Amino acid sequence: MAERHEQKRKVVEKIKLVLVGNMDVGKTSLAVRFARSAFDENHGSTIGASFLAKAVEMSDKTIIFHIWDTAGQERFHSLIPMYLRDARAAIVLYDITDENSFKNVKNIWMPKLQKDGPENLQVAIVGSKLDLTHLRQVDKQRAEHFAQKYRCLFTETSAKTGANVEKLFYDIADSLSDTATRSHGVLRSSTIHLDDSDNEDHQVKERKKCCAEF
Repeated sequence: MAERHEQKRKVVEKIKLVLVGNMDVGKTSLAVRFARSAFDENHGSTIGASFLAKAVEMSDKTIIFHIWDTAGQERFHSLIPMYLRDARAAIVLYDITDENSFKNVKNIWMPKLQKDGPENLQVAIVGSKLDLTHLRQVDKQRAEHFAQKYRCLFTETSAKTGANVEKLFYDIADSLSDTATRSHGVLRSSTIHLDDSDNEDHQVKERKKCCAEF
């Protein structure tokens, strides 16, 4: 009876999470691997956005992730602010075998989240296709260093093998539950100078957002 009573008291919390990134980096595969424990190499491109949900059990609550998987094609970029509304977390996905997809994390996706995302948005910068490390173009240390500049979560995943996928979502849930970490992770207003090794002069004006360190 005591155990049944404890279960009734457990809090249920919903987290809206938005997936952004270039076309073909594996956003849908990541979402489907997490929500359905499945992988399909032959799924079509996302049109607009698709929706998935999954509940995960934490020590003190049940978290229900509402995952909005947005299309990477440029013609759909104007819709992203609508999906970001009321979001609590975002995953910016790039393909570790595609240098251009990582450059667009800096040139397109992070500026878009900073411009259109809500305050206190928890962001994770994530490399996909970890199973293809023999084709790697994006150095892990360089990507992790960039994520640390933004004070965001960082990891690399494989939707094909499932490597780090579930852990990623649990880490996001943990970071949102940790009030002390969130308040510590507020970004200072400054200008980020991107790595010279990327041969880019692009600079991003930061707004105050809460991104915990990984």
